[in-house]
Amino acid sequence: MKAIKKQLKSFWSILTFGLALVALSPVANAAIWIFDPGLGDTVRIDSVTSYNTGSAVVPIYFYNDEPLAGIEVTVNIQSTNITVDSFSWVGGRANGAGTIRDIEIFAAHSVTIVTVPLTDPLIPAGTGLLGKLYVHYPTGIPDETAFIDSTTIVNGLIVYQTSFSDASASRFIPQFRRGAIAIRQGCCLNRRGNTNGDANDATNIIDITFLVNYFFKQGPAPVCRQEANVNGDAKESVNIVDLTFLVIYIFKGGAQPPLCP
Repeated sequence: MKAIKKQLKSFWSILTFGLALVALSPVANAAIWIFDPGLGDTVRIDSVTSYNTGSAVVPIYFYNDEPLAGIEVTVNIQSTNITVDSFSWVGGRANGAGTIRDIEIFAAHSVTIVTVPLTDPLIPAGTGLLGKLYVHYPTGIPDETAFIDSTTIVNGLIVYQTSFSDASASRFIPQFRRGAIAIRQGCCLNRRGNTNGDANDATNIIDITFLVNYFFKQGPAPVCRQEANVNGDAKESVNIVDLTFLVIYIFKGGAQPPLCP
């Protein structure tokens, strides 16, 4: 019985992905390619930092100013160390009932994410989360920054590439903003002050805003406590003194945050 259920699950997965490709593939339905009819629709890959935990989660966002009948996002992670595990649509804008959602992973480092509503309503105009990409990598590897960029994959007669499909089934290529996964040995790098944990280890006004939201608006906690201990006190405490230190440094030419331990 378990073997039969496994075969049925595999069959359903192949069938649903095939249906999605029929809806989106230019070969399968001779789709008409057009220019983006309105404002520039966009796919944006977030940039995240993983402190050598062996895994990372990368949010993918999209913007569209017209209803969409399909979304295909095909990306490549530019690292042989990082392997794609799965993708989750939970919490995303394209997670409605009656929607085919599936992925195809190629050579562990590339993935096509397909979302096709089979019934009305279509994916409405708006901006927000598409879903989250889950990846893993070996712990203990050297620091690296792996970019996640749009790519095109040809597999027989099927061409996989990032594209949107409008209500008339015409396809167009949205703008694409690549992201990155930064793998780091320790959470504090160079100097303290990167309170929001961005992949470029930058210290700027965004870090001030992050601390303001954390202290006064119930925002998320700093990713790395050592980075948020901007003044470098011995107790590694994070408080209003660190926010003041950062404000004086950025706006009044005050002392630099101390080096990481």
